[in-house]
Amino acid sequence: MCLLVLSLSACTFKSKDPVIASLGRAMSVQRYSVSGFGDSTDYGIYTFPGASPGESEYFKPVTAESETELLGYIDEFEQVIDSLRDGDEGADLVNNYRFSRDDIDEGDYLYIYDREGKPIGDGAYSKYDYYNVYFFDSQTTTLYYF
Repeated sequence: MCLLVLSLSACTFKSKDPVIASLGRAMSVQRYSVSGFGDSTDYGIYTFPGASPGESEYFKPVTAESETELLGYIDEFEQVIDSLRDGDEGADLVNNYRFSRDDIDEGDYLYIYDREGKPIGDGAYSKYDYYNVYFFDSQTTTLYYF
């Protein structure tokens, strides 16, 4: 396994990820990645003051149904985080993971798809095997990427 940590601040960052780029330039970025045998765990925190995710072709407002869906992915992601706590790999990701379920409300935005770029359930992988979750907290203008 290898670990990649990137933290940028005091400059703007334009992502090559089209979903993240649809929000404009981030004012701060923290990204963590742990790679294993054909697998990786990625986590990012991006701050986008003034972003309008509702104008993005990707993001949709959080509903009660999509919040339940999001919480399933958060549960799965946090299980991975817990599994990394006992090893040497992923310490930066584990130590810097911060996400509060209390921040989720219907004023926020969400986009979920599998890493083949297909809606969940339409690709070759099962629901929690190979996914990207983008959660935009409107109150803090923060994008969380899982």
